[in-house]
Amino acid sequence: MTAKRLPLSDHDYVTYPNVAHLFSVIGNREETMPWVYTNFIQLVYFESLRKIDYTNKTDSFFDPLLFDCPWLNIQFTHRDTISQAWNGSIVQFAIDSIDRGNYIYFVADQYYIRASAAYGNHTHNHDMFIYGYDKTTKKLNIADNLKYGKYIRTTCGFDEMEMAYAHADPDRDWFDSRVMSFAFKPKTYFQYERYLVFDSVSVVHSLNRYIHSMKPASYMCLENTYGIAVYERVHEYLLALKQEREVIDIRLLHILYEHKKMMRRRIRYMLQHGYLADENLEASYANVEKEHEICVGLMLKFMITGDDKLLDRISGALMEAAVIEKELLGRVIATVSHRQVFYKGRAD
Repeated sequence: MTAKRLPLSDHDYVTYPNVAHLFSVIGNREETMPWVYTNFIQLVYFESLRKIDYTNKTDSFFDPLLFDCPWLNIQFTHRDTISQAWNGSIVQFAIDSIDRGNYIYFVADQYYIRASAAYGNHTHNHDMFIYGYDKTTKKLNIADNLKYGKYIRTTCGFDEMEMAYAHADPDRDWFDSRVMSFAFKPKTYFQYERYLVFDSVSVVHSLNRYIHSMKPASYMCLENTYGIAVYERVHEYLLALKQEREVIDIRLLHILYEHKKMMRRRIRYMLQHGYLADENLEASYANVEKEHEICVGLMLKFMITGDDKLLDRISGALMEAAVIEKELLGRVIATVSHRQVFYKGRAD
């Protein structure tokens, strides 16, 4: 085979690559939606990383949902194995893996990738995703946050990728010197069947943890902020940015905006499937989502103009939206919890 490109779904969850790659594989598959809408609720702010991300577990510091997806068949191959079995060629490993239907995910140095903003400027270890190849043009199909944090799909030369893979800093490799390959499972293992339906009990639990900013008991999580309290950390960040004690990082606002998109779509799903009945909930939550979209636009404007009054507007709008969101999600929790009690009573 001289060329092959694995299918990708179009989606708009692109703040961080671990989520972006996951939705590229499962995003347009209707059968995965119950799992998606059962998850992606709780947020965590990592103080040491100054980063907001999704979290599911209540006892760990960091737990990418990619690893928990029941629709993926995931394998890890250590770099030492690639050195021995593929003569150290990540390109040949990728070709062999793609021929077997596996996407490839690992850490590479963007300094060597021409499509990257870091190309030839500075070393930048980052996630790399390969989903296709063409031996005739000696190009790979790749995806990553390559353009100043913007997630894009593009191509790179075989030689670029070999260099990017070989020069990745092992001390900054969050895969622990491993390469992950994964494929979509059209039929999941029977052990995972309970994860394939929408779990309203789990959703209520996660929504409660979110609106009450519940922190895991593990000592590893003490520095982190959870749930809706992440807005307080964003407020502090915006104040520090105004005082020129921080650098611009639009990802903090962008992932909040994506979170609202996911939450509104979850509410619509719950309306469609009878977990909720009040159509006004989605309409009201759409206003919360819109405010977050506006705030992302204001931050982009600040990046151009430097007008720090925009930061005050962003902070005020976000804090107000968080208050409204808490009230709306409280109504969702109350409605779904009442429904659960009602049907349990009927079953008894």
